Amino acid sequence: MGRGTNTILDRGHKALKPTTKVSKFSGGRLGFIVLSEPLFTRFACSTFAWGTAHQLVIIAQAFLLYELTNSTLYIALLGTASGVPGILLPLLGGVLADRVERRYILLFVWISYCRERGRCACRGRPNF
Repeated sequence: MGRGTNTILDRGHKALKPTTKVSKFSGGRLGFIVLSEPLFTRFACSTFAWGTAHQLVIIAQAFLLYELTNSTLYIALLGTASGVPGILLPLLGGVLADRVERRYILLFVWISYCRERGRCACRGRPNF
């Protein structure tokens, strides 16, 4: 290639100029810049901790169920009972969110919440 031709490999080409933004918290180093953001780091760590704790609860439930019943069928039923609502309810919620006005959904949720809090308070368990 001659000296007068501009190619992508030339140093002056705009495609080779650095486009990475350096965060003010990163101290000028590149890499996982997003982890140097304090709020994101806190969010990522808490999400990881929640996910780990959630998996431990699932394993503990299955272990206790097996210890009580010595049956793997009950463990499969436990997985089904917890998995099916996790698949069907978001679909139903999506349909309702598309067809019903947002204020009616919020009103229904707030009334349901207050009703359940009242029931728990009447039973002497206000923290649930």
